[in-house]
Amino acid sequence: MREMMEIWRWVLVFMCICILGWKPSSINAATDPQDVAALKILYTSMNSAPQLTQWSSSSDDPCGQGWKGVTCSGQRVTEIDISNLGLTGNLGYQLQPLSALTILDVSGNNLGGSIPYSLPPNATRLYASFSLHLCTSVYHLPLHFGMEAKFHQCCYRSARWDLSFNSLTGNLPESISSLSSVNTMNLQNNQFTGTIDFLANLPLENLNIENNHFTGWVPEPLKNINLKKDGNSWSSGPAPPEWVLAVKKVDASVLPSHLSDDFMEIVSNISRLHHPNVTDLVGYCSEYGQHLLVYEFHKNGSLHDFLHLSDEYSKPLIWNTRVKIALGTARALEYLHEVCSPSIIHKNIKSANILLDAELNPHLSDSGLANFIPNADEVLDSSAGSGYSAPEVTMSGQYTLKSDIYSFGVVMLELLSGRKPFDSSKPRSEQSLVRWATPQLHDIDALSKMVDPALKGLYPVKSLSRFADVIALCVQPEPEFRPPMSEVVQALVRLVQRANMSKRTIGTEQGGSQRGENPDTHDNLS
Repeated sequence: MREMMEIWRWVLVFMCICILGWKPSSINAATDPQDVAALKILYTSMNSAPQLTQWSSSSDDPCGQGWKGVTCSGQRVTEIDISNLGLTGNLGYQLQPLSALTILDVSGNNLGGSIPYSLPPNATRLYASFSLHLCTSVYHLPLHFGMEAKFHQCCYRSARWDLSFNSLTGNLPESISSLSSVNTMNLQNNQFTGTIDFLANLPLENLNIENNHFTGWVPEPLKNINLKKDGNSWSSGPAPPEWVLAVKKVDASVLPSHLSDDFMEIVSNISRLHHPNVTDLVGYCSEYGQHLLVYEFHKNGSLHDFLHLSDEYSKPLIWNTRVKIALGTARALEYLHEVCSPSIIHKNIKSANILLDAELNPHLSDSGLANFIPNADEVLDSSAGSGYSAPEVTMSGQYTLKSDIYSFGVVMLELLSGRKPFDSSKPRSEQSLVRWATPQLHDIDALSKMVDPALKGLYPVKSLSRFADVIALCVQPEPEFRPPMSEVVQALVRLVQRANMSKRTIGTEQGGSQRGENPDTHDNLS
């Protein structure tokens, strides 16, 4: 029995040897199979040119058989130099498997078609000058529209790009900024248009963009390198200063179809809103199902950031600045409610939508947007459950001018206390800011204890008390008892005027209290 098993073992070994013997090329081939397949496609795409000696669509060993222009390291193809051979056809569609390839030189040929979307991922040099004569658009490059990710993955290591002397057209795409290692770029003698702003942040040492149709200004960083730029339509005079903008994306997926179609009408209505305390809409984009609104940018971020980020990141707002922010925001709401016709309900008043400029003047954002979109809390950041919503909104979901006034009162309470409208980290009785603070608004002793500790006692007691009175009016549970915004503005203006007329310290007002306000810290609120 043991002898029979030994015989069968040798039979199996013999059969394996015989089977493997039928395909010696798969065992002994010196070239990686993926590289072989890619080169065969390239060869066929170049019309099986006879200039490519040793190349063959039936051979499986470019490295071992010495295909013309092919350099290998081990089993992998590392360089392809088939320049100046008068080749025709195109580059095919399957260069990406050549993952060990570092140099591809097809310059000086008569290739047409387009550059493949997927280039060798580790190529550091691509030479195609005087070659791709039939390319008609830069969109053929793997760096436009949906190809940004592929472009970054396939080409970010490239040290040299040479696309000169072709017929490439169109603007340089933003994704070209992914070329983090490129030091030389030759784009001369094409038909590129637009600006070269995206090239400014590349580590370029040499740039040739002669004889194109570029416009605009040459960025300052590019003036300090070896730059050749003649033959373009550059703008004369100094370049305009940079303009930083903020972009808000409206999620089209939650918009009713008719509102998505009427986006232009929404933009038209928003563009008519002009007030010093309302963030201006400066542009829009509606393309490929995306809706973008472009607003002026305010460098100090939002009121929410100032109030609720730690002192490590933000400087506390002094009392008079808080009053100024409340007054400016009130004026913005007065404009929306009582000047605009028809009246505009904001629906999303909160500290995160109050932006602060360099002088800490407030600018109300999202103005007009929610007014044209029902169920705004589904489209914008919902305020439901965050402590800003009026009781009637929570009950019925219906927004009114009075619900805006309630939300504004919550923002004022936020300014006074430094607390969030709803804070689950607080004890249960203090989680809702309105419920916790409202009973204390007319008690001066309790009021002084709920003031934002960041103020360090630097506030006038009378100003604080009057500020609390306005809050109490705005956050009344019954909407009919809340004042119109014009009355709120008048009350805050009187508060400011009194503060400017008398900058007495708390110690003077209370006959020697240790609390006081440094007169030098007052802002001019008029």
